[in-house]
Amino acid sequence: MVCQLLIQAKLLPIHRQTCQTGAVLPANSGRLMLAGVSPGVMLQLKRTGLLDEIGEENVFLSHEQWGVAAYKAYEAAQAWLDEAKPQTQQNES
Repeated sequence: MVCQLLIQAKLLPIHRQTCQTGAVLPANSGRLMLAGVSPGVMLQLKRTGLLDEIGEENVFLSHEQWGVAAYKAYEAAQAWLDEAKPQTQQNES
């Protein structure tokens, strides 16, 4: 299972990452999460349709306090992994 966490995301790397992993992550039960996204980048994600591909629940806006967005993304990723773990164990048996 793959879980990616990108911190301090910029639009160009997001686009490249999404193009490269757009089919790979779901095919491998993975998820792309972005942390530290500025309001301007969030607007670009919406305009380009990338937000629909990534899922708004996987995008964590920047915060004035350092580390808050990354921590929220980490918590969400950990919850997702914990939820996915029983399904993976069932599939292996």
